[in-house]
Amino acid sequence: MPRRGVFEQLEPRFALAATADVTALLLRINGQQQWVNQSESRVMVSPGASLEVAGARIDVSGDLVGVGGVLQMEGYLRSSTKMDALGEFNYADGRFSNALAVDEAAIDEVHGGLSGSWQVAAETNRLSVALVHYIGDEVEVMDRFFVQLQTVLPDFEGQGRVQGDNRSVKVGQLVQLAASISNLDEGPAVTYLEVDVYHESDPLTPVWVGTLVEQDGNGRLSGQVRNDNENDTFEKFWRPDRAGAYTIKVYVDPEHHWLESSEDNNIFVFKLDVAAK
Repeated sequence: MPRRGVFEQLEPRFALAATADVTALLLRINGQQQWVNQSESRVMVSPGASLEVAGARIDVSGDLVGVGGVLQMEGYLRSSTKMDALGEFNYADGRFSNALAVDEAAIDEVHGGLSGSWQVAAETNRLSVALVHYIGDEVEVMDRFFVQLQTVLPDFEGQGRVQGDNRSVKVGQLVQLAASISNLDEGPAVTYLEVDVYHESDPLTPVWVGTLVEQDGNGRLSGQVRNDNENDTFEKFWRPDRAGAYTIKVYVDPEHHWLESSEDNNIFVFKLDVAAK
């Protein structure tokens, strides 16, 4: 019989050509069905909602069909009580599918999901579903499919400015850029911002890039923009190396990590003229 709740400790044992992958999950949230067709996709779910994995599509290689055995899925939720922490999975509260013979799993159809449901808490942020292969005493995790669960719907707005007197900035002068993020909508949500600086001669290629990721004492993202990426060619702070007009763009949630009630206010743009020495 398949062993349950052990996938985090398993190591691959079968040939690399013998594969099985979860390609999509069918979620049922408060009775409403929704397909998730890519791992790490973000899905809105309200606190207190019922969440089920109602079905799955699985891609099984011919080599694994030749190996035989059974496939079984197991799922867990991750929660965090801190806005800036990932949290931990609750492995004591898993949901499991029925064991499915590998040759049956290879059939191109929607297979059964996990038994039971979860009630989503406000701090729930991630669903993990592992596809495990069992044959005799051999056990291998074939794939993991993740869904980012979002229980709040923020609306981020960014602002930026040059600290101090920006009327007399000259080439070579340290320019201190400040930026901030406000959440105009509901719930606690943490993101970051990126600031790109463009010279008028090339509006597509930034001459400097910085970020703001640290919160202030009130949990608000606000402060001086800097570049701490050691792999970047940019300096820690921006010093313009030529005169002219600059466009400075503040991008909030630049990797679109959050679903928002409005994405129209995620870019804030302002100008700065730099004089020759």
